[in-house]
Amino acid sequence: RAIFEPQAARLACVRATEQELAEILTQGERVAARIQAGEDRTQADLEFHGAIVRATHNAFMMRLLPMINQAVAAAIASGQHKDQLAEDTRKDHALLMDFFRKRDAAGAGHAMAIHMHHSIDVMGLGTQ
Repeated sequence: RAIFEPQAARLACVRATEQELAEILTQGERVAARIQAGEDRTQADLEFHGAIVRATHNAFMMRLLPMINQAVAAAIASGQHKDQLAEDTRKDHALLMDFFRKRDAAGAGHAMAIHMHHSIDVMGLGTQ
């Protein structure tokens, strides 16, 4: 994810139609609302990341979507650090959506890289 999703965010920011951009933002807001309400965000998070990947209009990225979905679901299901992951996700997605609204591809890529780094760091995967 850390390798591919920042590039997917960059591509999606540039290639998304207005409707696709609206879908990304809608799904991002759904994730935030679920986190805020203390509800399970798994499906909303999958749809958010899926909307980004679909907006790349890139066949290779689309083939990676099942693996990305599996990794997202596994991270959310992780019992340890669940609250920290949720809070980081809320903040990271807000930053990412700001860059999408501006159509700032470089910013979106960096925001997604930050999101990946936070997840890796909180889950303790950076030492592997």
